[in-house]
Amino acid sequence: MLFSLPIIASILAATAHGCTDPDLQKRADGVAEWGYGPENGPLLWYAMDRVANKACGQGKNQTPIDITGNSTRTQSSSDYVLKYCKIKNVPYLNTHHTAQVQVDGVTDSTNTLTFANKTYNLLQFHFHVPSEHRINGEYFPMEVHFVHRSADGALAVVGYAIQVGRTNHPLLGAVLGKIKQVAETDAKSTLASLDLSTITTNFAKNNVFRYSGSLTTPPCTEGIEWIVSTEAITIDVPTFNEVKKVLKFNARNTQSDPGRDNVIGLVQ
Repeated sequence: MLFSLPIIASILAATAHGCTDPDLQKRADGVAEWGYGPENGPLLWYAMDRVANKACGQGKNQTPIDITGNSTRTQSSSDYVLKYCKIKNVPYLNTHHTAQVQVDGVTDSTNTLTFANKTYNLLQFHFHVPSEHRINGEYFPMEVHFVHRSADGALAVVGYAIQVGRTNHPLLGAVLGKIKQVAETDAKSTLASLDLSTITTNFAKNNVFRYSGSLTTPPCTEGIEWIVSTEAITIDVPTFNEVKKVLKFNARNTQSDPGRDNVIGLVQ
């Protein structure tokens, strides 16, 4: 497929959308730090390391996507069992790419996602500004990803779009209401108590979109099961304004529908 120069320029100008799962991938020694800016953003991740980040530029099942009837399956959330509980003394950190709550390792808690006869344990959850997925073409102010891993190493991510509203979802308020504690790069804090079960209520009420995609950060590994809620959760305006100051912009650009040529390959 051929593109005119104006179209190529518009695609390149869209650089700077991404996701951050730092515990799931490590940057190789001597390789420049990836990010979301004009010199290290998503459209450059493949060029920064064509071996380690091969999937970023050549993968055909990349995330995020524009979720439509053509790109995903809509399923009942009753096909999934999400069991979260109250947890205490939870690590909260600024990874340089996002604000992240580290759930694995917290004692006396079991937080799981079960579907298709496999159980995944919750590792962490983190945030993106703006949303990485679009739903029927629409971006949202934010998105949260709950990252799970099974005993055999498979990954599954539950995602929720976040809309600005009058009130905070209880979990978002408890976490993002304290984002000033991790405002600086590499900052670490501890959340005394979180009730993760509040998010399962939203999950149970709505259908979900499901597809096989990838990590949204280098190395963009594929084979990740994505389950995205059809309905957004809310954050209030003051909290959102504080989040923007810290996270600024950290979302990967929209990728091709599953199975289609990678957007990076189309402009090379």
